[in-house]
Amino acid sequence: SFAFADFSVLEEVQLGTEVAYIGTQSFQNCAKLRSINIPQKVTYIAGYAFYGTGFVEIEIPKNIKTLESGAFYKCRSLTKVILNEGLAKIDDEVFGYCNELKEINLPNSLTYIGERAFIECGSLKEIVIPKNVTYLGESCFWGCRKLEKAEVYANISVLEEYVFQDCRQLKEVVLPNIVEMKEGAFAYCAGLENINLPKTLKIIGDKAFESCKSIKKVILPEGVETIKDRAFARCYSLEEIQLPSTLVTMGGYLFYETENLKQIRIPASVTSIAYYAFSNAKLQTFYVKAGSHGEAYIKERYKDYGGYIIITE
Repeated sequence: SFAFADFSVLEEVQLGTEVAYIGTQSFQNCAKLRSINIPQKVTYIAGYAFYGTGFVEIEIPKNIKTLESGAFYKCRSLTKVILNEGLAKIDDEVFGYCNELKEINLPNSLTYIGERAFIECGSLKEIVIPKNVTYLGESCFWGCRKLEKAEVYANISVLEEYVFQDCRQLKEVVLPNIVEMKEGAFAYCAGLENINLPKTLKIIGDKAFESCKSIKKVILPEGVETIKDRAFARCYSLEEIQLPSTLVTMGGYLFYETENLKQIRIPASVTSIAYYAFSNAKLQTFYVKAGSHGEAYIKERYKDYGGYIIITE
């Protein structure tokens, strides 16, 4: 560990064939380091081993099974990474803040991608997450502002918090059969115009799509039961949303400042609506089932306000 840390003039390293392990922070802040051979016996690269090095391209040999936390953290010159079959784990922050990273392949052998693994990789445009991945950590792609396409084939039931938050140019998303989408999963994805949600989805978390300014229409699949607070707040272009007949719970400030959404149909299945569910929305027409909780809620909540219409069905 720390073997060559902060050795600022180091440009090239040749490791002996008997080396089996690259220790914690071994080459940290070797900003001029551009070339290293990784011997075939090495199976493990420890935490922050190459933090802040000057690599432009690197290939991880097939003998490497694990990249520990921050292994290539803040390698700001890194543009291309080749990962070979055999790699099973990319831990937390491994490629975090690799601002110039444009190209990386994720092998089918991969099963684990940690929290913030690619946070602020601001040049990455496309990512494909293979089907054998069983854990995709929170904030994994937060701030990948040039990311345009994300295909997630992972074997996961939950999309964790903030996974794609602030991916401002994200336009195309493929999702697996998740049951829950947690807080802020797609928040501030300003370029996202539409998304196909899986039929397995039951819970949409707080702020899941907040400030997705380009979305015009949302169709929630049958099976969705809960929409939490601010899920569609500040979706300024939203003109239409279709709520499923399975919906039970609607959270607060759901449509905060959604100024183009003028009407909504509240399913008869809904039994809980937060007091501020429609606060600061511009809704004018509510379609409700006669005798439903939705009808009672709108009549009570808006009894002192004018300029709205209730249509019972």
